[in-house]
Amino acid sequence: MDFETFRPFFTGAIGGLLSLWLIRRWAPHVPQAYKSKTAEQLAAENRVGIIAGNVLFIGTILVGLYLFKSGQVPSNSWRHFSLLMGVALLAPVAAVLLPTIGKGSDRAVEALVAFAIAERIPLLGVALIGFLGIVCLTSALGSLFGGSG
Repeated sequence: MDFETFRPFFTGAIGGLLSLWLIRRWAPHVPQAYKSKTAEQLAAENRVGIIAGNVLFIGTILVGLYLFKSGQVPSNSWRHFSLLMGVALLAPVAAVLLPTIGKGSDRAVEALVAFAIAERIPLLGVALIGFLGIVCLTSALGSLFGGSG
């Protein structure tokens, strides 16, 4: 057997090890509470939004994989890939924030802290996810509808 046969196993193992390293590195920076609410209270209050966000993320990735593998979109299209990543990165944040509309900014921050706790990432990581999602989405939409190369 050649290297190409085993390459997915090697890259998967490397990616898994890197994610474990990153989780350990981020662990001290993950919020444990917000104001007077504990992590358990925040998780309970935002459970639906967090689950919906995770389902939307996985669903978007699966739909994108199907579209690329089935030939519905060109496999070398950075625009479609960027559009997919923008939606996949912004969908969880939107799902967590959607129930907080009209309830004030403090409630929105609570929801984002609950999401950070559930995903075991610092708040800066949540902000980075949102920022990267916006960059991917706007560059893809600008290129797809703006007509530039």
